[in-house]
Amino acid sequence: MFDRLRRLLGEFDSGHIQGATLMPLGTVGVRWRELDGHDEVIVVCHTGSRSQHACRQLRSLGVTQAVNLTGGMNAWVSARLPITTK
Repeated sequence: MFDRLRRLLGEFDSGHIQGATLMPLGTVGVRWRELDGHDEVIVVCHTGSRSQHACRQLRSLGVTQAVNLTGGMNAWVSARLPITTK
């Protein structure tokens, strides 16, 4: 578990979309209420696989506007869209 969290933190710290919040898949069931009040939630992971699972989970919890970023950060970076490490 610790290695997985360290990997996720490393992915996030190496570059993410500005304004993103790190919410590992294993915490979605507990932290989903932090998204309350958002009109739309774009869920992103490295390749789009974990975020697809997170979207399903969020929708089942009532976050109806959860959208998966197909292709994840790989697609975002390939499209040369901006990222931040802050």
